[in-house]
Amino acid sequence: MRRIAVFGAGAVGCHIAARLAQTGVPISLVARGAMLEALERSELTLLEGETSITSPVRAVARAAELGVQDLAIITVKGTQLGDAVEDIGPLIGPETSLLVVMNGLPWWFAEGMPAPLREALAPRLDPTGRLAVLLPAERVIWGVITAGAAVVAPGIVRSTTPAVRRIVLGRPDDRDDATLQRVRALLLGAGFETTIAPRIREAIWAKLLLNAGQAMVATVTNRDHLAVTSDPETRGVVIALIEELARIGAAIGVHPPADPWAMTDPANYGRHVPSFLQDLRSGRPLELDATILAARAIGRALHLPIPTLTTVAAIVAAQSADAVVRAREADGPVVAG
Repeated sequence: MRRIAVFGAGAVGCHIAARLAQTGVPISLVARGAMLEALERSELTLLEGETSITSPVRAVARAAELGVQDLAIITVKGTQLGDAVEDIGPLIGPETSLLVVMNGLPWWFAEGMPAPLREALAPRLDPTGRLAVLLPAERVIWGVITAGAAVVAPGIVRSTTPAVRRIVLGRPDDRDDATLQRVRALLLGAGFETTIAPRIREAIWAKLLLNAGQAMVATVTNRDHLAVTSDPETRGVVIALIEELARIGAAIGVHPPADPWAMTDPANYGRHVPSFLQDLRSGRPLELDATILAARAIGRALHLPIPTLTTVAAIVAAQSADAVVRAREADGPVVAG
């Protein structure tokens, strides 16, 4: 794979790009705004503890400037994918593989499920149907990442969980093939603990337990993971969420290992601020449709009792909407002329 591009220059995209570039693999990064300007001036910088690593990357504003790639790594936020999917198109040729590393349930998650579930999830995961057409599932490798990162300044990303850098890979149909193995080797060489899941939906749901559990409670309480799990009251809310999410998963045949008490042990957490809370503080829309709102949609379609999930989802959705409005008001009116 000689032509590799990362579409999405946020924390995850920059983290992956920086580590791949350190292995000597030529990496292109589709970026915009201040991030693009910074990368045009200097190299991408990854901060890890007291170490600063600089990596050469080619930064462009549009995928069309790069053309067809061997591997397109898509790391945009779920809130942006619908608008960005057509911009990704120039990267994709007949032989291009798509590695998608995102939070939440993918647009293809409900394939093969009963019609009521597909209908419940479609408005959350692929409301226009464009994702299924432009990013066909048979071309996709899905990546479930566990590696905290945050953009601290344009062109500079910090690893917030330096001891934890894991990516689980899998195909929507759970097949293994040579391309999947090559992508795994590429990520292993870049320092990610990378495995191939025999059932990728279980890996996706396991991550959802965290994103719609700890991360949501951290977001609604404006606390980091350690603070949430160290407080018996908020830890109890997280445990209730995980239990409800696990019941939803079991009802659709997805059974990742889930021990709520072990998953909320404060000893496993540091002062990491989840990306949802980072977005809320910055006035950006949260990735709710593919995470907690998708889980709620499944629970409701199956008529399952999900009181904690329903309550937390309502609160975080309201917070997200209000934060976006405040951010727009802070920007002030647009003056024509």
